[in-house]
Amino acid sequence: MSAMRLDEVIKTIVSTVRDQLLKDDYIIRWGGDEFVIVYSDVKKNIGSILSDLNKKVSECQVVTENGQKIHFTISIGASCFMESDQNLSDAIKRVNDALYLAKRDKNTHYVM
Repeated sequence: MSAMRLDEVIKTIVSTVRDQLLKDDYIIRWGGDEFVIVYSDVKKNIGSILSDLNKKVSECQVVTENGQKIHFTISIGASCFMESDQNLSDAIKRVNDALYLAKRDKNTHYVM
């Protein structure tokens, strides 16, 4: 996939995620194709939220120059800040570990 199409895919994913966020939630680019989503208040099960998000993204598509439709999926790692965490790095490590489990199993999410 060309760099231009990859940029379109990332923009489409970010736009789709933003549409699912509340006013005080944030999506932050963490790396090339990795993002951190910070939820200000999670009132329902995080697994349900991530499952819904995964479904919304899987419904998206990018159309190539020759009209081919490209669908894509995401892998999501998640965690919450816990009272036992010494700093934000503790929570981020759990998120990163969960992300790599999700990447291993493809197109899913893990909550730690």
